[in-house]
Amino acid sequence: MSETKVAERLDISVATEGTTEEEYKYIGKDFPIRDAYAKVQGKAIYTSDIKMNNMLYGKIIFSTIAHGIVKSIDTSEAEKLDGVVAISTCFDAPDKEFNSGLRFVNHKMKPDERIFNQHVRYVGDRIGAVVASSEKIAEKAIKLIKVEYDELPHVFEVKEALEEGAPEIHEGGNLLGEVISKAGDSEAAIAGAAHVFEGEYRVPAVHHYAMEPHSTLADWDGDKLTLWTSTQNLFAFRIILSDILNLPINKVRIIKPTVGGGFGGKVEAVTEPVAAHLAMLVGRPVRVELSRKECFISSRTRHEAIVNVRTGFDENKKMVGLEYHVLGKAGAYASATLNVLGGMSAKAMILYKTPNITFHGKGVYTNTPIGGAMRGYGSPQIMTGVELHMDEVAKEFGMDPMELKMLNLPDPFDAHPKGGTLGNARIKDCLERGAELIDWENKDRFDNSGTVKRALGFAAAVHGNGVYPKHIDYTVIKLTLHEDGSFTLNTGNQEIGEGNTTMLMQVAGEVLGVEPMSFNLVESDTELTSFDLGTFSSRCTWVSGRSAKLAAEMMRVQMLEKAAQKLEKDPSELKLLAGEIALTDGTKTGLTYKDIAIYVQQELLEGELFVTKTYYSEANAGSYGAHFADVSVDTETGEVAVHNFAAVHDVGKAINPLATEGQIEGGVQMGLGYALTEDILIDPETGMVTNAVTKKYPIFRSNQMPDIMIDFVEEGEEPGPYGAKSIGEIATVPTGAAVVSAINNALGTDLRRLPVTKERILAALAAKQ
Repeated sequence: MSETKVAERLDISVATEGTTEEEYKYIGKDFPIRDAYAKVQGKAIYTSDIKMNNMLYGKIIFSTIAHGIVKSIDTSEAEKLDGVVAISTCFDAPDKEFNSGLRFVNHKMKPDERIFNQHVRYVGDRIGAVVASSEKIAEKAIKLIKVEYDELPHVFEVKEALEEGAPEIHEGGNLLGEVISKAGDSEAAIAGAAHVFEGEYRVPAVHHYAMEPHSTLADWDGDKLTLWTSTQNLFAFRIILSDILNLPINKVRIIKPTVGGGFGGKVEAVTEPVAAHLAMLVGRPVRVELSRKECFISSRTRHEAIVNVRTGFDENKKMVGLEYHVLGKAGAYASATLNVLGGMSAKAMILYKTPNITFHGKGVYTNTPIGGAMRGYGSPQIMTGVELHMDEVAKEFGMDPMELKMLNLPDPFDAHPKGGTLGNARIKDCLERGAELIDWENKDRFDNSGTVKRALGFAAAVHGNGVYPKHIDYTVIKLTLHEDGSFTLNTGNQEIGEGNTTMLMQVAGEVLGVEPMSFNLVESDTELTSFDLGTFSSRCTWVSGRSAKLAAEMMRVQMLEKAAQKLEKDPSELKLLAGEIALTDGTKTGLTYKDIAIYVQQELLEGELFVTKTYYSEANAGSYGAHFADVSVDTETGEVAVHNFAAVHDVGKAINPLATEGQIEGGVQMGLGYALTEDILIDPETGMVTNAVTKKYPIFRSNQMPDIMIDFVEEGEEPGPYGAKSIGEIATVPTGAAVVSAINNALGTDLRRLPVTKERILAALAAKQ
């Protein structure tokens, strides 16, 4: 594993409510990541670890063709197999359409998929399932099932899918929908610009590759449906299952055990509808778990996209207009495609400062695996496009790209092109610090006289904090004070390994003066916790962290009021101090948190002291970042090595630096694969994924990782808790463009398509000759 070098922190901080950074006891300190299910007899509890009496196993029958109608499914031989309990197909399962990416009731997302589909639209579409006493028996049974199809013409590429006469994948055509967002008049601005540039950039569909596959255990007791599932979106899953299975919402319970990685792939319902249907069918617990290959072909991918960027500049090299035209590959079903395009449209407005910006995105159906939520939610696609484009513009101007970008990137509190401000946007600070770490000033220091060429490259990027104002974004935090002075923190937030529940405990602990790890944590159970929108869209710190802070402040007010009653003092004379009540000068009163709890219950007869805070997000700041790559390329073989890497992020305030650094390291690793190696490959004849196995899908491995220098810009952003904002998704967004920028600088090329494979490098070099 490469060494990670953590640079000295920038000496900038945010003070909140009279508290200086030096006085923080738990904010800005390292804590281990913890969730409510993380430790039982020393091990994490994943869905696959849960066993129930009479449990059965379900395996899905997948379509083997890219497009067609299932005429018949002969299950007679499979039914004879000892251990097979039931078989369900598209001919007998519930037929209600749904959208697997739904977030809340009345969310406008096109419903176009079913539990099992008779009209199959890609290799990997679900057409049925077998329930058996073991996975092996279920798999053996599937091999005995005979499926007859009426095959239909297929189309795999977005441009071809939009052509007149293309095979129609869904009724009404292959254009799923369009997202258009405008500020000013980009067309007129670019038409009148002194300099106009345009380029087309392509980014691939890639796999999430979470360590834990999609796995769901469902139990139906005749009255209530309970699921244990690896999810980032349990309250939405409750809504989806309630709808398609015709159950009241209060008869569906979803529980999230420990999750072995999500990266957006577990935002959408994949195995959950199948497991739920099968459990209700047989009246016994049923587990459905995808194999690694099945995850590749039948879960979700990052959206493959074609990004056209057009810009206009004045005589002073100032950008006067910017346009993005994006074709996003939805794959076989709508899923979250239009939402992802909507996310792109929001971020398109806030990286470069010009009053004239247009985003026009089209979601396109193809007979390929389904595009869905993935870390960055559209940002890697458009940020890769615009940053490679800006490199090309700088080259045309004969400028250092650093100079051009610094001229056109925003300053803190610059105007948003649609009104208001950009908030405390610190992208220039990120660039300046990253340039120091990578030594950009001496970027031409390498000896490139031989066949191995070495150079630096960089990219800027931005991502958001939650989904406000696109749609509702709220969470609920409950805090309870117990008779021994301890607390329970209750949250619907779903910890998936990134540390958000640890963050909640740090925030609440800071306010209440108690050690964060001392909280009893109750999380991610629709029957025990209140609503949370989900762990996605970089919303946990910004929204849930804010809610935790407000809830803890409400608890503090109540505790001081009760203590004041007991001590016959005014609450303003008192403060909380590490489990005790003290005067504001620090003098202890002898009253403890335990005493307050007992006083409220036994003398005031008011029961437990608890607070519940529902917080609706009221803003959406930009989280900015800059990545710098030091790369060499062997011009004879096309081999690329990444030697050093610098990542600087505008985090507002790093509540848990250890977790923040971990997010950045993981984001860089994911972005390196996006840039150089990862691509879901489709057979142009059959539509099958040809590299749906670990050996053929080369994610970036530990021995390929560069040394990473990490730093934070901590200037604060209100109303984030203690000025904090998101890091989980922006951590991967600039990486791909930074690496490709370095390759282009080393070779003098304008490579525009990711991943930049050896073959593409050698082809680009040959084209130069």
